[in-house]
Amino acid sequence: MSVLNLKKIASRYASALAEIVLDENTISELKLLEEMFKTDKCAAYLTNPEITTEDKKDIIAKVSSGRLSKSVINLIYLMIEKNRVAVIPFLCEAYKALYYKLQGIVIADVSAPTPLDSEELALLKTELERVTAKKVQFGDISCHKSLLAGIRVTIEDRRIDFSIKSSLELLKKQLLA
Repeated sequence: MSVLNLKKIASRYASALAEIVLDENTISELKLLEEMFKTDKCAAYLTNPEITTEDKKDIIAKVSSGRLSKSVINLIYLMIEKNRVAVIPFLCEAYKALYYKLQGIVIADVSAPTPLDSEELALLKTELERVTAKKVQFGDISCHKSLLAGIRVTIEDRRIDFSIKSSLELLKKQLLA
């Protein structure tokens, strides 16, 4: 099954989970599951057709040992029963995207030529929240020396580029035209 199909299926399961429970703690629980599934042993065990569904459920119960809510465990059990274990690694991202969308939160990835201090990030967050009319959380904050000066922000599929590099490239295009 392709990654795109797995992501679509994960989105459906995430929607079902969001109808039952919609909170930020669930994101951390799903992130824990995602980390568990990054180990080859866990994925191999849960996808092995020779291991019974009950044994797979038992191992999830033992490994999670109080770290996962009943809603998340029941969803994982359902996915095991429906032979959808391969979807679990994509579940966290799908749920997080849905949670943020329903809460009116956008993720902003920021690139700057030098590290931004907390005051600069606070000013940027305030301005981005004004522009987007949504709550902003920072995702990836990185330094790119090639930007020279200014800043580049990516929110969802939109890029806001206030870097000197892009301004110089635009000026160059205009002069050559």
